[in-house]
Amino acid sequence: MFKTLLAFVIICVFSVLAFHLVFADTIHLKDGTKIEGEIVCETKDTYVVKTKDGVKQIDKDKIAKIEKDEEKPEKKPKKDKKKPAKKKQTPKKKKSRLKGSSKKPKKTRECVRKTLEFLAKSQQGDGSWKSSYALPGKVVIAAVCGTALMASGSTPTNGRYSKNIQRALNYVMANFDSSGKAGMPGGMPGLNQVNWSLAIGGLFLAEAYATARSGPLKEKLKTCYQSIQDNQEPSGGWGHGPGGPCALGYTEMAVMSNWCLGTLGAARQQKFKVDKAKLEKAIQFIVDCTNADGGVSYSVANKGWSCPARAAGAIYAFSMLKVKSHPHFKRLANFFDKKLEKLFERAGQAHGSPGMGILQCALGSIHLSKAHWDRYVEAFFPMILDAQNPDGSFKSIPHPKEGDGDKMLGTFYSTGICALILQLDEGKLRYISGMYARSKK
Repeated sequence: MFKTLLAFVIICVFSVLAFHLVFADTIHLKDGTKIEGEIVCETKDTYVVKTKDGVKQIDKDKIAKIEKDEEKPEKKPKKDKKKPAKKKQTPKKKKSRLKGSSKKPKKTRECVRKTLEFLAKSQQGDGSWKSSYALPGKVVIAAVCGTALMASGSTPTNGRYSKNIQRALNYVMANFDSSGKAGMPGGMPGLNQVNWSLAIGGLFLAEAYATARSGPLKEKLKTCYQSIQDNQEPSGGWGHGPGGPCALGYTEMAVMSNWCLGTLGAARQQKFKVDKAKLEKAIQFIVDCTNADGGVSYSVANKGWSCPARAAGAIYAFSMLKVKSHPHFKRLANFFDKKLEKLFERAGQAHGSPGMGILQCALGSIHLSKAHWDRYVEAFFPMILDAQNPDGSFKSIPHPKEGDGDKMLGTFYSTGICALILQLDEGKLRYISGMYARSKK
């Protein structure tokens, strides 16, 4: 019996050595041991198994179960699945800024460069620019010159003219609410002109706040915006300042009301609190100042002629308030479309300050459409550039039928206005540049 068994084992061993078997089996023993290999022979009581460590003989009574290789689910070879090529995502195109007018004379940029350098080196230590005008006028000049420097791309904290802008900002913040101080040289009785420094000074502060939102600046803006609302007359309009009729016998007027509304428009865009009822009353005041032809007159009480500059100022104001859908806006736009190039066609059209009339027409044009701005550039830029002096400053531009109303305001009034107009479409200002305005960050 022993000889027979021995012979059988020898035959199994030779079978292992002679053949390479394909299948591998897993034998699970009752004590938990697991043996992997190929079962090459079987007797009544044992299995002969080829393992990686050699040939083993395993008693059947020690086996819990045998997992045959052919019983295992055949693993399908992994297919080399090619991942579908990712679609190239086209990057979202940033909304490109509208380029400035192609109608600008070639020498515009160089003229602007000279003017900015002139303004920077001529600024006084307190942040203002020299003027014989009283305090509200000096604030207006500082605000216009400061805004012109910002139109170049500098801010109160960055850029070539940042220090000049910050000094101008400090001056305006310290003096814009100069209540009770006369604006005319020599102090004409009853002619408080604080609303000019509030409205135009406030616009400069608003442009600065859009780039550098400091706490002190925010508080000054709150004061400015509230003072403008407090100074509104019962009619809904604004005069040079509060307190009833001035020495010339009138109280409110459209030109001042347009500037105040424009600044309150900046306040609304900046999410400052503005009394809705006051705005509605002010808009109605402009409507009431409008003549049958759609042009804006001097005031409700003293209507007179229709002026393109006042109509342009109203277009600017409505645009800043985001109320272009108001039915009156179309009347203003239709009138201005016909009169854009005719600012100086008659006496009184740019009443008081030709420079202010030219600036209002610029703001109305740039807030109305690209076509209107191009027309403005063609009509007024040559005139403005011809007024530049060799040092970069600008002469005041006289009204051909009224004379030089800006002469008493000084060189820097005219220079600031011209420098600002020449850069309005450069895309560096947030509010007053209309369709060319710098986008929010």
